[in-house]
Amino acid sequence: MCAKRLVLRVIIISCSSTTYFIIKQREIEELAVRTSSNRSKPEQFWHPSDELIENSQITHFLSFLSESDIATLDSYSALYDWSLEHSEVFWKAIADFSNLRFSKEPSSILRLGERFQDAQWFEGAELNFAENLIGHGKDKDALAISFWNERGKHSTFTYAQLYTQVARAAHALQSVGVVRGDVVAGFIPNIPEAAISMLAATSLGAVWTSCSPEFSVEGVLDRFGQVSPKVLITADGYYFKGKRRDSLSVVETFASQLSTLEHIFIASYTDEAPSVVAPLADTPTSPLTTFLEDRSIGHELSFEQVPAAHPVYIMYSSGTTGAPKCMVHGAIGTLLEHKKELLLHTNVSSQDALYYRTTTGWMMWNWYISTLSTGATVCMYDGDLNHKMQFEMIAQERVTVFGTAAGHVQFLKNNERMPSKEYDLSSVRTILSTGSTLWPELFDYAREAIGDVQIASISGGTDLIGCFVLGCPVLPVHRGELQSRSLGYAVDVFDDQGCSVRDEVGELVCRAPFPSMPVSFLHDSDGAKYHAAYFEAFDNVWCHGDAAILYSDTGGMEVLGRSDDTLNPGGERFGPSVITNLVDTIDGVVGSTAVAVRRNGEERVALFVKMVNGGVVDDVFCQRVKQEMANPRYRPHFIFAVPDFPFTRSGKLSNKTIRSAINGEQISNLSALANPEVVSFYEELRENGSLNF
Repeated sequence: MCAKRLVLRVIIISCSSTTYFIIKQREIEELAVRTSSNRSKPEQFWHPSDELIENSQITHFLSFLSESDIATLDSYSALYDWSLEHSEVFWKAIADFSNLRFSKEPSSILRLGERFQDAQWFEGAELNFAENLIGHGKDKDALAISFWNERGKHSTFTYAQLYTQVARAAHALQSVGVVRGDVVAGFIPNIPEAAISMLAATSLGAVWTSCSPEFSVEGVLDRFGQVSPKVLITADGYYFKGKRRDSLSVVETFASQLSTLEHIFIASYTDEAPSVVAPLADTPTSPLTTFLEDRSIGHELSFEQVPAAHPVYIMYSSGTTGAPKCMVHGAIGTLLEHKKELLLHTNVSSQDALYYRTTTGWMMWNWYISTLSTGATVCMYDGDLNHKMQFEMIAQERVTVFGTAAGHVQFLKNNERMPSKEYDLSSVRTILSTGSTLWPELFDYAREAIGDVQIASISGGTDLIGCFVLGCPVLPVHRGELQSRSLGYAVDVFDDQGCSVRDEVGELVCRAPFPSMPVSFLHDSDGAKYHAAYFEAFDNVWCHGDAAILYSDTGGMEVLGRSDDTLNPGGERFGPSVITNLVDTIDGVVGSTAVAVRRNGEERVALFVKMVNGGVVDDVFCQRVKQEMANPRYRPHFIFAVPDFPFTRSGKLSNKTIRSAINGEQISNLSALANPEVVSFYEELRENGSLNF
C-alpha cells in the first residue's frame, strides 16, 4: 500500500489589501512533520524579506487570480495544489497574467490522449514565438541585450534596435527561401547574432536548432545530420582562453555532409566584416553582417502565425547513451513554461538584468533568451566560462539574477576566488544553479563569495526545456535543498513499486502531462522512442531518470543525480553526493565522484578524486575518507586519484561514461564528451585488475 502524501502548509499574513507570505524559522519548526529519524533538522539558509514578498510576482499573480474571480488562495502551498487540481484554469491564467499574445484564442486548453505523451495543449490557438519575445519592444528604448566577451568587448541593443536587427535577419533568411517549417541551424557562440538569428527564424515560423562552436565535427553531425537544416548560421570564430578559435574550417568539414543545406550565413565577430565571402563546402555563402547593417532593409516583421504546438526548437539529449535524441519543442509549451519560471519562480520584471553562464549548446541558452519576453535585459557573454570578466559584466550591468552551474561554483571555491571582494555585486539578489547537484557546502561558499542572496538550485532538463524543481522567491531556502516543485507540474518521488515516498531516495517522476514536454521526437512516427525515454518504468507516468528525495517537513527536494548513478552496495540506495559532499571539502581536492563497480552480481563503490596539481591519494587520505563516513555502507571500497573526469559538452560530469568504462560496457558516443581522451584511464583500471573484488 502506498503511503499517504504529506503536505506542508505555509503561514500567511494579510496586510491591508495585499496578501503576502511571511515565513519564519519558528513557524516552519512548529508546523514541521518529521518522518525521517536519519535526517538532521534542516537549516534555514535564507528567507525573503517582507518587502520582497509583498512586491513579488507570485503575490501579484495571487491578486490577479482573486480579482479575476478565478481563485482565492492563501499560500504558496495552496497555489501549488490548486495548480494541479485545476490544471486547465491554471495554465490559461498563466497565459493571461503573462500577456501571452495570441492571434487566435484556443478552443480548448487541454485534451488528454490515450497516452501521457498524446496530450494536446491550447488547441485551436495561433501565435508566433518571436512576437511573444520582442513584439512588445518595437519602439522601446529600454536595454534588451548587453554583450560582453572575455576580451572586454562590449555592445548593446535596445529593444527597438533588436527589433530592427531581427527584421533584417528575417529578410536575409527569406531571400534564400526560408519558409514556415524549415530548419535553421546555428553553429555559433553566445553572441547577439545568435539570438537575432533565432528570433528571425521563429518569426518566419521556421525551427531553430543550435550547437556551440566548440563541438567537434562528429558531435555536430550527430545532431544536425538528423534534422535536415536548410540554412546554417555561423560566426567566423570565437574566443576562448585568450585565443581566437576558427569556426569556418570546422563548418567546411561538416557542411559538406549535410545534403539538405542550401545556404550558409557568416556573422563577422572575430574579423572585419567582408562584403563578399567565398562559398563554404560548395554551398552558397553570404555575410550575415551585411544584411544586419543594411539600412535600406525595412524594420517591419510580419510574424508568421502558427498553431500552438508548432515546432520552435529542436533540442538534443546528451548523447552519452547513443546518438542524441532529437526532441521537438512547441511554441506554446516553451512560452508558458519559460514565462511561468521567469515571472513566478525567478521573480523577473522589466527592471531586471539576467545573465546565465551558458553556451548555445545548452538548453539554458534557450531558457534565458526568453527573458526578452519580460522586458528585462539579457546579458550575453562569449569566452572562457571561468573567466573573471563575467563578474566585471555582472557589476557594471547591475545584474540581478545570475545563473551558473554547480561546477562553476566548485571551480571558484577550489581556486579560492571571492568575487564580491573584487567587484560590486550588490545588485545580485538571486543565484540560479543547475547542471548538477549544488551540495550544501557550496551554498555556504556562494553566500560568502557572492553575497547573502537567494540561492535557487534548480533541476529539470532539455526534455522539458525547463525545470521540475526550482526556486521560489516567497519561500525560505534550506541549505542543500531545492526550494519547491514547479507550479503546474505534478512532481513526485516514487519507489520501485510506483508508490509516492517521502524522506527517502526514489525516482523523480511527473504524474500528469505538462505543456513543455516535447511535441515529438524526430524520426519517431509511432512515438516508440518517446515512450521508451520516459514511460517504461511506470505506466503513463513520466520517469525523469533522476534519483531524488522529497522532504515532508520543508517541501523541498534534493536531486541526487541520474538514478542509474544511484549506489546500492548493500541494499541501501544513496546518491554519489553522500560521499562527494564530504570528500570535496578536504584540502587539496579539486573534485570527486563515486561510481558503482559491478562484478558477478555484486556491487562495490569506487571513489575517484582529482587532486590539486595532480597530487596523489595516499593511505592517510583514504583512511580519513573511510573514518568520516559514519555509515559504513557509504564507505568506498576503492579510492583512486584521477587526471580528470569525462564531461559532456554542456559541462556535466558523465558518471555514465565512467561506469561503462570500469564495468566493460560499451561507451556509445564519445563525441558527446568534451574530453574523450580521459576515458582510457578508467578503461585501464578495469583491464589491469585494479577494480577486481
